[in-house]
Parts: sequence; C-alpha cells; structure tokens
Amino acid sequence: MKVSSERRPQQEALLTIDLDETEVEPYLDQAYRQAVRRLNIPGFRKGKAPRRIVEQMFGRDYLINEALDNMIQDVTSKAVEQENLVIGGVPSVSIEQLDPPSFVATVPLIPSVDLGDLQSVRVERREIEIKDEQVDGILEQVRQEQAVWEPAKGKVQLDDLIELTVYGYVEDDGERKEIVKSENTEYIPREGTRFPVPGFDEGLIGLPQEKKTKFTVDVPDEFPENPDYAGKKAVFEATVHQVKRRSLPALDDEFAKGVGDGFATMKLLRERVIEDLRQREEQAAKAVYHDEILAKVI
Repeated sequence: MKVSSERRPQQEALLTIDLDETEVEPYLDQAYRQAVRRLNIPGFRKGKAPRRIVEQMFGRDYLINEALDNMIQDVTSKAVEQENLVIGGVPSVSIEQLDPPSFVATVPLIPSVDLGDLQSVRVERREIEIKDEQVDGILEQVRQEQAVWEPAKGKVQLDDLIELTVYGYVEDDGERKEIVKSENTEYIPREGTRFPVPGFDEGLIGLPQEKKTKFTVDVPDEFPENPDYAGKKAVFEATVHQVKRRSLPALDDEFAKGVGDGFATMKLLRERVIEDLRQREEQAAKAVYHDEILAKVI
C-alpha cells in the first residue's frame, strides 16, 4: 500500500492511498463469497458458481464495488496508523480510481492548543450573605402554604375563595355573544387576570354575598386572546354564594412543629431555612464562579 500524506492548515491531513493487485485480492475474494450466495447463475446452484464465472457474467468492477466499503474502511485505518496521525473525527474518503483502487482521505486532526499561562488567571469569588429579608420571605411562603380557608362575612376581596354563579356576554349588532356561563364554581379573583376579559376579577371585588349583581367591563381595544370581544362592553350577572378567606397561622413554635418533619422551636426552623438558603446560594455562586473563570481563560 502506497500512502502519501499532506498536512493542511485547517488542522487536517490529506492521504492519497494506492493499492496494488496483491492487496486488492483478499477484498475481491471476500466480496465474491458474499455475492455468490445471492446471485442466480444458470447451470449452478446458488452459492456454487466459481469466481471466474461470476467475473465473466458481472465483470471485475462489480466485485470491486462490492468490496469498496470494507476496503475503504480498512485501508484508511491502516494509512492513518502508518502516518502516526491522531485523528479528531471521521475521515472523509473519495474514490480517485476504481481499478487499481486509489483513494483520497481527508482526515481531521486533533488541534494542538496553547492554553497559555493558566496559573495567572484569577477571578474573585463572590461572598455569600444571607439576609433577614430572604429568610422572612421563605417563612412567609411556608406560612401561606399552611393557611386554611375559613368562611368569611362581608364583601368579596382580592384573593378570596368564592363560590360563584356567573353569566357574561357582549352585545354585537343586537345579538348576545356568551363569554362565560358557570354555576356554583370555586374561583379566586386576582389582580391583573385577563380571563374571561381584563377587568372581570376587579369587577367581582366588593360584591355582596347571596345577591345577584350586574356589572359591566369595558374590554380593551387590543385583546388578542379573543378579538371578537375587543372594544366592546362586557356585561356580567354574578351571584356570590359564599366567601372564604385564608387564615394564616402565627409564626410561633406550634407553627414550626408542623413544618416538614417538625421542628421543636421556631429558632430551629429559622436555622434550617438559613442553612438551606446558604447551600443554594453557594451552589449558584460556584456556578457563576466557574463560568467567569472559563470566560477569562477563553
């Protein structure tokens, strides 16, 4: 096998590989033994025709083409090893000549990288500080999660849990188009909600209980969620059957005992929250630290 090698600046090598007859013969013999099993040749049982008959009927080029896949893979690997190349990917091979076979392989090489003086790279690591506001925020979130709904008197407020019957519509050329129709549905009015139209939740605020009330909402001219309602006046007939309001527990030792696996005192719960926050902040700071180091090295 004759191999000539040319290095290219794009960190690749160009190998020209030429084979002689003796090197091609084993591949042709293997290709013949595989092909003869599936060929129908008059006068011979399948798989029994001699190679010279196969070559007479189909030609030598047929066997070469049958052998190409194995031949290219083997000779390219041998050429790379012969030239002591450290490849960085799969070589791309083109056929220059079929008989005798000649190939050109473009071999990507692993680049040599000068990392420079890595020891001089310095990045300041951010100090971790857990503030009381963070701890209070976590405790308030847990407190909200443990709140219970209790019946409340009076009118509807934001974030109440209400049992609601409502029918809503817009008028279009004298025809009513239904927006919403629901009976005895639990609903929590929240500020800024855009369903079924912007302003619906705000319209519920202040409604009395067990009294059918009618209110209108001006739908904005820009309402991509449902352009059919845009710029129209929405009319709602609503009855609030019941109002429930969150009852928040006090942040005391009894509260601490009901959190997670239970904490004997509020002090111990607060210490756990601080520790969890510290671990989370340290992980985040470590990720930022690594990113900044990598960016500076690059």
